[in-house]
Amino acid sequence: MTEPARPAVPWQKDLQGGATAALVLLPIHGSYGLLALGPLGPGYAATGFLMGVFAAALGNLLTVLAGDRGALGVGPSAALSLLVPPLLVQLMAAPLLRPGGTPADVTTVLALLGLALAAAGVLQWLLGQLRWGAVVRYVPYPVHSGFMLGVAVLMALALLPLALGLPSGRGLRHLDLNAVRPLALLVALSSAAVALGVQRWRPGWPALLMGLMAGVALHHGLGAAGAIAQLGPVLGPVLLVWPGPNVPERLADPALWAVLPGLAAPLGQFALAVALTGGMQALMASSIVSGTTGVRNDGDRLLRTHGINSLAGGLLGLLPAAGSVASTAVVLQAGGRGTLSRAVHGTGLLLVLGLGVGLAQHLPMAAVAGVFAVVAWSLVDPWSRGIFSQLLRGRSPGAGAAGPIAVLALVAATSIGVSLVAGVLIGSLAAMLLFVRSQLRPPVRRVLRGDQQPSRTLRPPIVAEALRPLARRIVCVELDGHLFFGTADAAAQAIEQAATEARSVVLDCRRVREIDASGARVLLQLAATLQRRGCHLALAAVRPTARNALRLLDTEGLLPEARFFVDADRALEAAEERALAEADIARHAKPPLPLAQTLLGQGLDAASLARLGALLQPLALPAGRKVFERGDPGDALYLVLDGQVAIVLPGQNGSAAQRLVSFAPGAVFGEIGLLRGQPRSADAVVERDASLARLDRAALESLAAQAPAVHAQLLHALALHLGERLGALTLAVQALDDAPTDPPPRGASA
Repeated sequence: MTEPARPAVPWQKDLQGGATAALVLLPIHGSYGLLALGPLGPGYAATGFLMGVFAAALGNLLTVLAGDRGALGVGPSAALSLLVPPLLVQLMAAPLLRPGGTPADVTTVLALLGLALAAAGVLQWLLGQLRWGAVVRYVPYPVHSGFMLGVAVLMALALLPLALGLPSGRGLRHLDLNAVRPLALLVALSSAAVALGVQRWRPGWPALLMGLMAGVALHHGLGAAGAIAQLGPVLGPVLLVWPGPNVPERLADPALWAVLPGLAAPLGQFALAVALTGGMQALMASSIVSGTTGVRNDGDRLLRTHGINSLAGGLLGLLPAAGSVASTAVVLQAGGRGTLSRAVHGTGLLLVLGLGVGLAQHLPMAAVAGVFAVVAWSLVDPWSRGIFSQLLRGRSPGAGAAGPIAVLALVAATSIGVSLVAGVLIGSLAAMLLFVRSQLRPPVRRVLRGDQQPSRTLRPPIVAEALRPLARRIVCVELDGHLFFGTADAAAQAIEQAATEARSVVLDCRRVREIDASGARVLLQLAATLQRRGCHLALAAVRPTARNALRLLDTEGLLPEARFFVDADRALEAAEERALAEADIARHAKPPLPLAQTLLGQGLDAASLARLGALLQPLALPAGRKVFERGDPGDALYLVLDGQVAIVLPGQNGSAAQRLVSFAPGAVFGEIGLLRGQPRSADAVVERDASLARLDRAALESLAAQAPAVHAQLLHALALHLGERLGALTLAVQALDDAPTDPPPRGASA
């Protein structure tokens, strides 16, 4: 994939962004390690802290060396860190790792954790090779929101003991309220309050770091005042050594391979969860970089480089790390835009850790809990917060919200009660089922008779009056959605019921996005059923792909090309013409019409007809010719004596032209431009070879001067004609819907 050229970024800005991220995020990265290794107890707090920092440092450096580019910040995260404790609990309790009931060897457990992380890296790399960089983004939004809500709740539950002054690793089931230290809760609340206050009133400042520092100051200030007994524990001594086990060395141990088959399920689930969660997280963080820098990253390459990082991190015995929204935001806010900022971020973490490792041991766990409470709240997206706010106020979230809210609640509950992996899988399945259910809605949008929705063709009054009762036996059925195996039978039943007494049925398919083989078969069966009843079936605005499906299955010629129309208006016009022909109505007004049978000549005596006829200019035009175009001067009106003329609104930006109205023999058009003296607002196109009579402005003025009575009668006829046109346009507007995305099929009958 060719990547757009990246804009040049001053190296000083990248240096500033990376250095700021290293200073601000080091305690945050380390705190994620505390969260991940919590089940191992306080004795591994320092190990978890170092594993978190090293995972972030090497993650930034390794992804750059693997070929990724840009200011994406890499590090542990809440979602990834919370995947670790369930696996540790399972491994610590596994009988295979507790021979004779002895406690499991923690080093072996951490080696298995590293092995599972390495497997997750291989999966991520494969996803990148398979070009799933875009597919991973397509997790339904309610699933993502529910997942993040579940992560937020799990984080809050995991941090609650620390906020109460209890050692890490103590779950809520073993919570001893008598051991709660009130001042530790005060430290946690103070850290959270400062972080929230800075976020609100000083959004450009490092809120989490300032909240952590406020908690550190308060904790040690209270300790100096003699209240140490009421405060929670601190991180404790931190030795600057490699924190993780030597996984390659442990892989040489046959005993480790002997237990692997029995532990394949939890290790495999963890690897899959880390691969998917890390991939989604990295792609979301990458979108932030793209939005800021204007350069879109290659999602497939991002997955491959993160896979290499996870593989290396697992073999080095570290914790999961991926592109992080929080880390990336800090880098961007500090001015970083290029790859150098990421390299400086990783190198700076190692330097700051080496210089400040002695200070880290005094970090209060309650202050960490308070800061992470703010992180947990930030994980709940605005949509979820809005839903909760409306529900708490007793307000309805609105129509159509029940399904997404149910998915959100299901994902969150499953993530909290079972596992994060199960939450994503079950939520995605539920979202798919809701989507399928939405596609199974009734495919018939509405049914209208021909007298309720006539065509836009204006005919002589005698013909229009005769057509009204006949139009009641014309049925227009508007279809909506997808016509496939789940909806086609229901549509056919509804159409058959609506067409009980119909002579013509028009299927308006402009809203039908797809017709599969099952839907095509049902339509052909419907055509055969209606044909046996003596009913004619026509299809309008059918997409090319659907026409192909029908053509392949129509071996009996039930739906020839003449049954397909560009739009419902032309299909209705053809149905009306068929009804008139069957009733032999056309003989009353057979074209070419004499002037007396036209709209302008009705009610005039012989002398007046002669006077008017002398002013008319005959005009013969073949089909396809334009009588006038949009923008031409409105200098004449036209009377249709034979053929047919349509008023067409030209298409814009590649869209198809829209037929507004069509005039049959006896009708008049162009009178609005003449009477108002304004340019034409649309084109007039001959649809069938036409014989016209033209009355220009000079002739109309001459008639007004020489025969005012005839002129007045002419204006009265035009007023009645405009009223009829207004009524027809009102019906057209009522039936007007959004045009389909695809252009109408070419070559359809009209």
